[in-house]
Amino acid sequence: MSYQHFIWLYRYLWITPHVLLLPVAALMFRKKLHKQYPVFFSYLVFEFVEFCAVFILPRRVPLSFYVKVDFFFRIGDAALSFAIIQELFAAGVGQLDPMRNQTVRLLRWVTLALVLLGSLCIWGLCYSRLNPAAFPDYWSIEALRVAQCGLLFLVFLWHRFLGVRMPPSSFGIAMGMALITSVDLLVLAFKTFIVVPNGVWFDMLNMAAYHAAVLVWLYFALARKKNLSFDSSALLAQLREHAAELERSAR
Repeated sequence: MSYQHFIWLYRYLWITPHVLLLPVAALMFRKKLHKQYPVFFSYLVFEFVEFCAVFILPRRVPLSFYVKVDFFFRIGDAALSFAIIQELFAAGVGQLDPMRNQTVRLLRWVTLALVLLGSLCIWGLCYSRLNPAAFPDYWSIEALRVAQCGLLFLVFLWHRFLGVRMPPSSFGIAMGMALITSVDLLVLAFKTFIVVPNGVWFDMLNMAAYHAAVLVWLYFALARKKNLSFDSSALLAQLREHAAELERSAR
């Protein structure tokens, strides 16, 4: 591959998925999915604003200021990702307030445990591969990625436990987020343990995963809702029974 082709590929993988965020947000707004997934809709807008800032700022501000802005956006991205996961968990219990409250309470403890576990894993990598006294800020965000990856896996198990089929929109959102977080951790492992002359290929792998995730979101935003036939009274009774069990276990 020539250098010019490489540059065009890099620009395509960087710019195209962020531009596609706008059609995804527009389709969600048109189908009123932004009311069902308000956090994810905010995440789409946030990601596009982040791209605009990161695209424009390097040519107009000092590098130190750009690094701070980039880190701020990464923190915002991590916070919104956790909120999206909570939204996906809550989608499984619908409007059942008792079970929704128990789900949120349980999710907080699971999230804390996974964040601590991720921090220990990433700290171990930093200690063994880098200066023991240094713990880069960006690596702390990767620790949050470990927790997010674990929580997204639990989203699918959670719906399986409830015996509830995930709505297509929830499934698409979860698949896209899982693709981003898992590839990001894979790239981190490659960068840590494999020394290559040009690490930009690993960055492009991250960008390709993000591109694929946006295409998944776009597909499920375009997909029509299917009329699922099920006994709603039986489903509500089952969910109430699960809610009662969770409430008894919390006591």
